[in-house]
Amino acid sequence: MFKRYLTLLILISIAVSINAQMAANRIKQLKNSENIVYGEATASTFREADNQALRNLVSQISVTVEHQFEDIITESQGNVREYSQSVLHTYCNTTLNNARSIVDEESYAPQIYVIRYLEVEDLNELFSARKNKILTLVREGIQAENELRIADALRNYYWAFRLLRTHPDNQKITFNFDSRNELVLYPALYNRILRVFSLLKIDLKKIEVNKEENFKEYYLDIAYGNDSKPVQNLTFRYHDGYGYSKPQNIRDGLGYTELHAEAARSLNRLRVTVEYEFINHITDKEIRQVMEDIPPYYFMENNYQIALDNCPEQEAPLTHEIKSNTVSDDISAEEMNNYLDIIKKIIKAIEIKDYNSVEKYFTVNGWETFTGIVKYGNAVVLCEEMNLTFARLQDEVIARDILMKFSFDTNKEEFTEKVVFTFRDKKVESLSFALSDAAVNDIMNRPEQYASLAEKLQIIQFMETYKSAYCLKRLDFIQSIFSDDALIIIGQIMEKDPEVDVEGLISRISADNVRYFRKTKTEYVEHLSKVFQSQEVINIRFEDNILQSVQQGGRIFGIQIAQYYYSTNYADKGYLFLMFDLTDSQKPRILVRSWQPEKNADGSIIGLTDFEF
Repeated sequence: MFKRYLTLLILISIAVSINAQMAANRIKQLKNSENIVYGEATASTFREADNQALRNLVSQISVTVEHQFEDIITESQGNVREYSQSVLHTYCNTTLNNARSIVDEESYAPQIYVIRYLEVEDLNELFSARKNKILTLVREGIQAENELRIADALRNYYWAFRLLRTHPDNQKITFNFDSRNELVLYPALYNRILRVFSLLKIDLKKIEVNKEENFKEYYLDIAYGNDSKPVQNLTFRYHDGYGYSKPQNIRDGLGYTELHAEAARSLNRLRVTVEYEFINHITDKEIRQVMEDIPPYYFMENNYQIALDNCPEQEAPLTHEIKSNTVSDDISAEEMNNYLDIIKKIIKAIEIKDYNSVEKYFTVNGWETFTGIVKYGNAVVLCEEMNLTFARLQDEVIARDILMKFSFDTNKEEFTEKVVFTFRDKKVESLSFALSDAAVNDIMNRPEQYASLAEKLQIIQFMETYKSAYCLKRLDFIQSIFSDDALIIIGQIMEKDPEVDVEGLISRISADNVRYFRKTKTEYVEHLSKVFQSQEVINIRFEDNILQSVQQGGRIFGIQIAQYYYSTNYADKGYLFLMFDLTDSQKPRILVRSWQPEKNADGSIIGLTDFEF
């Protein structure tokens, strides 16, 4: 028995010795290879040795690239070695943490030896992935700027600029902004951001004094470009005499600020700071790592001083001037005036916060949505001159658009939305947040072959109701509009449909930092319930939509749309596709809902062409 154990120990010892020799030979080959970058370390424990080897790997990579950050460091008068090592740490959440390793526990006993290494090709792929993200952000910034979404343009440009400052080829990457010349992106992007600030115009429109509440309201005209077109969105803070306000998210070129009369008395200028960092909106781990680990770059050109002494003050009006027009021939002037009268009374109740006085003008469902949107959100009606559009859709009359600002006590930002009133039987049946003007126009301007006028109005109403259901956290409505066998992708969730190549869809929309799971409609609603409970505020904005339709077997429509999601402690941007059936106008059904963080490699997103009818 003793001989057997002795033989076994000898064999084990030989095997360990052979493995140790093989490891030693492999380590020697790696260290002599020109195609390998490595870091090595010995320590008393594996974890300690492994962590130190990874740090040494980062240091070695840093040595090879640090000269490429010299121009950036010259700007800030920092240490190029320290900066390049900080830069490399921003890659650690991805490829660097996956660097291969070899462990030798024999040659250095009782300590443990670890070598961590990457092939140069792996390193190039690491930098290439960041370059692609930079270029994608720049392209999205250009599109947003062209569409006057200045908040989105500044966010994408700035995030791209910060990432570019962490790329070894920061002085070599080029980009074509104007279809004529390839420019070195680093200085060109810097100048692009300055250009946005220079083309942004913030002017004082009027000052209203609310003597009863003892404050002054400053209305701002916010335009962009040489032709001064109203911006579609912008985020700014203003100084109220005591400190800076919460971020104000505005739309359609109208800004609103409110100062206590005592604080306003000593001010002759209103200080406005335009947001461009959007730290609270970052969901991308790579961008967040850069923002946290790399010193920021500040653009002081985002500060604006608006003179107040050239604009006479006026007393806040008691009533709003509301004009109206209609896109439906079957709404008489008398009927429209009746609806206008109700809207005026509701607006007045909002201003004096006497909500209960107008409850009689609402249905039960309408009152629930009114209190959810207006009362809970501390709504303020922004402009006294309104031009509402009325349309009849079957047995309902829709009135658009009343601009309001919403503020929640625990929320970090305030936002502006146009509100849509839907009447049924001469009472307000529901309120919803409007789609952007660009999204509405895109749908309405589609040729007749896509949808009739009535269908376009119904699609707009459906999308606005859908958007508002998430903002109001109406699980009952969301559950009612999803088909029981719907194909659902909720960022990370997918439901199986026997007629659809689920695996093919997942492979098309997969991204490194996104995981997709299959769940049922019930599981989806349960997931939403948890999300709703954890968030005080949920705000969704849609842009850049494409309408599709299939008339076979019913009124099937698809819409591809960019979705900006913002909540109390989470924000993201992605691409939403909805396929819905409007055959029964009273009971619309969602057949497919997909979401993906980025477009596919060919620039497409999931759409009707991915399904057979």
